Amino acid sequence: MNNLTQELPHLLKLLDDEQPEIKNALIKQLAQVKGDLSHEMAALNIDLSKKDQSLLSDLLFPGRERQLIKEWHIPQNSLELPDGDWETFEFLLRQLSDFLHDGITLRASLSDLLDDLADEAQDKYPVLNAQILAEYLFQSKKFIGNSQNYYFINNSDLTWCLENNTSNPIGLAVILMLVGQRLGVEIYGCNFPGHFFARAEVNGRAALIDPFRKGVILYINEIIEKNNNLDEHTRRILHEPCSQKEILRRILHNLGNSYTRVNHEKGERLTSKLLKSLV
Repeated sequence: MNNLTQELPHLLKLLDDEQPEIKNALIKQLAQVKGDLSHEMAALNIDLSKKDQSLLSDLLFPGRERQLIKEWHIPQNSLELPDGDWETFEFLLRQLSDFLHDGITLRASLSDLLDDLADEAQDKYPVLNAQILAEYLFQSKKFIGNSQNYYFINNSDLTWCLENNTSNPIGLAVILMLVGQRLGVEIYGCNFPGHFFARAEVNGRAALIDPFRKGVILYINEIIEKNNNLDEHTRRILHEPCSQKEILRRILHNLGNSYTRVNHEKGERLTSKLLKSLV
């Protein structure tokens, strides 16, 4: 047991101490853990009140922020395509999830949860395509759109989304894409204005999948035929799957907006900094 783990129960008793010297000393001690104490707290079977959890998570925020910035590296070209670097794409999403986590509760990693979900789908359907996978995940209500908390910050934390079976449109679409990638099913993104879709071949035709609305299938040629007034930019968005970089950019825009709604200035500054790396 390291020194921090030994001292942790005593440190946590100081969470609500308002004396500046005590708070500064506590912040200095907690800086060692990179923003996450979940394993130490689980090992010691520590159970905090909701108030103390909130205080501790706030104190751990700078450590999680530093860790995210340290790990956040955007390759020069590999994310510029829809089918670019899936490993790096998922790694960045995992880093973002780890940052958005409270740093207190123990949970599985994003990649492990996606592996489990892919295994479940494969066990149920030995032969899979995009439509069957979407039906399994969304028509069955295994995952539902978070319409009650559409702008909730945790909609951008895919690990939280997988554990709670809900997210916003882009969160659900990315889960579908990453599970599909594990199963050899080609599913990409459509960066449509106002509502993000997944994009795939369904019955030999280019289609949009709307995970937020139970995985409904919308054929792209029918959308265009029924909407003659679509401008050229929107038509291009429909015809071409978006890049992995565009997906990351939209997730960060959503997260920044969520932080703005709750007046979280540190979160706004961080998302702005991350967005600049995606220019």
